[in-house]
Amino acid sequence: MNGAREAQAMWFAAVLVLPVAFLTLFRVDDLRIDAAQRRNADLVASAARDQALLAQAPALERERAALDSALHVVALDAKPTRMVALFVRDAAKVAAAHHTIVTSIAASAPPAPTPPFDSVALDLSIEGRYADLLATLRDLTRMRVLATVDVTALGRKDAAANARLVASVHVVLSRLAPTGVPHAGAGSA
Repeated sequence: MNGAREAQAMWFAAVLVLPVAFLTLFRVDDLRIDAAQRRNADLVASAARDQALLAQAPALERERAALDSALHVVALDAKPTRMVALFVRDAAKVAAAHHTIVTSIAASAPPAPTPPFDSVALDLSIEGRYADLLATLRDLTRMRVLATVDVTALGRKDAAANARLVASVHVVLSRLAPTGVPHAGAGSA
């Protein structure tokens, strides 16, 4: 009988212990598989985001090239005399294109420097019809020289029924200051 009891105990152990051990092993493997599937899903999502970014690359390269060419058009590193010469030449072209006349140009005191820029200030008188003056003023800020344009006065050329106006304009031309050269307005520390 002892042998029969041992056989029963073995069956009992096999029926209870082996399934519990078997389920435990499979549960551990299931957890490991679930974690691997989550990592794989994260990698797939990351790859999809990367692919979306890569798809935008040609458009971003075109935009970068356009911005780069636009930046090279602006004379940010010109010497002050070249900057003024470029502005005067381009201002004459803009005025002619809009049927206005630049009647005078005079140097004026530049504003205090604002690093990293140096500036040159000019006062202009421009004559023309109102719509033409507006177009000229707009285009003065879109030239090779970085320019800030402020209208200081606007009036009729004469008291007659003339449709021509004269605009007094203050222009500040800016350029990048040479590196290593302190700005005129910068104090010593």
